[in-house]
Amino acid sequence: MAGQTVSAATEPPALTWKLIGAAVWHAAAIGAANFGFALLAMPPSLGSVLYRPSGILTHMLLYGLQLASLIGHRAVLASNEFTPVTFPKLGIHGRTWISLFLTRVVVRGRTWSHVTATAMFFGLNALTGVAYCALYARLKVGPAATSPWSLWFGVLLGVCYSISYLIRGCDVLSYPVLQRHRWFRLKERIPLAVLTAIHTAAAALGLALLLRQSLLLHPRLLYGWGVAAGLCSLCWALGGSLLQLVFTERLQLARPGDADANSPLLAELASSNTIMQDLALLDLALTMEGQGGDAAFRRAAIFADESGRAAWGPVAALMLGEVRDFTAALAAALPSAAAEAAALSRPGASAAAGGAAGGAAAVRWNVLRMSPSTGLRVISREQDLAAWNVRAKYYRIGWCLRGLCGLTVAAQRGEDRFGVVLLCEPALPDIALALLSVVLVLQHYTKFVTATRSRHSSTLERLARQVGLMSTSISGRVTNVTLQPVDEVAFALEGMAHNAINRLALAYGDKLKECVLREARTKPAYGSPTELAALLTFVLA
Repeated sequence: MAGQTVSAATEPPALTWKLIGAAVWHAAAIGAANFGFALLAMPPSLGSVLYRPSGILTHMLLYGLQLASLIGHRAVLASNEFTPVTFPKLGIHGRTWISLFLTRVVVRGRTWSHVTATAMFFGLNALTGVAYCALYARLKVGPAATSPWSLWFGVLLGVCYSISYLIRGCDVLSYPVLQRHRWFRLKERIPLAVLTAIHTAAAALGLALLLRQSLLLHPRLLYGWGVAAGLCSLCWALGGSLLQLVFTERLQLARPGDADANSPLLAELASSNTIMQDLALLDLALTMEGQGGDAAFRRAAIFADESGRAAWGPVAALMLGEVRDFTAALAAALPSAAAEAAALSRPGASAAAGGAAGGAAAVRWNVLRMSPSTGLRVISREQDLAAWNVRAKYYRIGWCLRGLCGLTVAAQRGEDRFGVVLLCEPALPDIALALLSVVLVLQHYTKFVTATRSRHSSTLERLARQVGLMSTSISGRVTNVTLQPVDEVAFALEGMAHNAINRLALAYGDKLKECVLREARTKPAYGSPTELAALLTFVLA
């Protein structure tokens, strides 16, 4: 599900308060940045300029524009990345530069609301850049900074930053592994914000010199532009980082003693706001794994209805549906053994498949780049969508796995007094079957993407190295999942799925196998009953 921009009229109060909190921290960060830049290579005689009424008014105007730019950052903030734009006939698939640029910068959500939000983001950044290059540069170097080209340079600065921000996926929320106080998380992001500001200012100055070479004759003007562009870009980067921090903090939807502890959770899960949906799933996952009175109270409220229709049914069905849809998306990108055998049995198919043995029922992972069951295509639409699902739904699927596992394990501990996990749909066998299916499909998918990975780095990997965001682990302190290689993200999801089924097996023991094989009411999303039984036997061993 692609991230959606929510209009101000439908903005939930919780997100409004988060934006207000980000603005307060942003004001403090801008004040500190202004103080540092006021002392940066400034002659003492000009220091008093900042304390004159005109200087104070200029700084107030610049902060007002930065606040407007922060709202522009909020307008493009998304819960996950948009689906890739592809044109197979033109050779444009989800791993090319043109698809990346179209998806993240140009068309984005393919709706007018997203076009409006993107235009507002670019426009406010360009306006802020013009104000800094025309007004702040004048404070730094005096009347020498007054130039008609300052307006064009400000627009160029805003465009450079906006494109860089969207291309690097900084508008996609990245949730931390550990929830800590925002000050400590901000300290981790300050070096990256400074680096981003330097790169943005240098890129804008370089483009300005290429477009207007006569600017080389005005060193004071270039100095004023450089300092103004650096400060403006730093404030932009800090604002984007603060939105990431504030909007990924846990939102606790109920407290002990609430008359209806399930109502806020169910309301947010049923809403169309994907940011609130993800915050609700995060709160649910932490609650199901938590200890103490708060978590026990919330779990007891979910199990309180013996029919299961009040809370257990809607909550478990939503998480189970997410897991099944994810499993189906990955399964569509994998060639089936039956399709391989049928394709290879046709005359001439063996030679076209690169010498694969005709009629072989087993999938040969080392020749899947030219698999006959996929029409001898190296890259297909299904593969692009599977890679997008792995990256875009990394957090959501992880929370659903943890939530389902936590609920079923809590029921085994005796917290489910009415036995809704065993008697009400979706029941324990359906949940165990879904967890086994997602483990199996992730095992096959990770093997598939590892075998079919190009010898050359993909566009996303090169981009990650350029901006310094590539980490050795998906659970690093500063992680942008949208820039991670798909196999690393898939391996991380496979580890989560394994942990979930292992916890379930540890809680229920050998009874789980008999329960799954005899009482499952739904068809597995991936894998045959024999494969799933073998996997469960291996887990229980």
